[in-house]
Amino acid sequence: MVKNIMNIALIASLFLAISCNNSDRLDLKLMNEGKVLFFQEDYQTALLKFQTSSQVNPRNDVSIAYIGFCRYYLNETRMAITDFNKSLKLNRTNNIALFGKSLVLWDLGDYLGAYTLFDSVSNINPKHDKVFYYKALAALKFEDTTFAINSLGIAINNAPQFPEPYYLLSSIYLKQNRIKLADSLVKLATQAQKRMQSPQKKDN
Repeated sequence: MVKNIMNIALIASLFLAISCNNSDRLDLKLMNEGKVLFFQEDYQTALLKFQTSSQVNPRNDVSIAYIGFCRYYLNETRMAITDFNKSLKLNRTNNIALFGKSLVLWDLGDYLGAYTLFDSVSNINPKHDKVFYYKALAALKFEDTTFAINSLGIAINNAPQFPEPYYLLSSIYLKQNRIKLADSLVKLATQAQKRMQSPQKKDN
């Protein structure tokens, strides 16, 4: 009798483990499907995928962070920051949630709070493609031009495909009357913009 009970308990635990593994796989599958839609800028459909993913696994801090980002792009700011905070409660080093929350704070005019989070993101991931651009914007708010120039140099090095850092750095040099350097950066920005637009032209 005891042996039978132990066998039943063992079988039940195995089924539970298999069920958990299946849940994890479904969770990740839904999250990856959501990411594809997210980067296609179909935020409403992506949101549904991430929400389902987080229902399958409520501890998936990445899916929850992406829920926040979808809501951010859908202009649901208050709900977005709630989701970012929920993700950070599960994983305080989740860079997606940190960056998303910093963008919300930036939009709300809390530049110091935003900069603090931008700095956390860059410390966790020094190769981040966009955070150094925002650190430069924040530095300019605090009138620290030297720091802004350094941050923009890193931004361009990390992600040369984005035109915004070139344009911002060009505007700084223009104010410093460094005309040739400013013009050269505008040319680089134009080239970057053309490269970003060229795949869209092929699709059309």
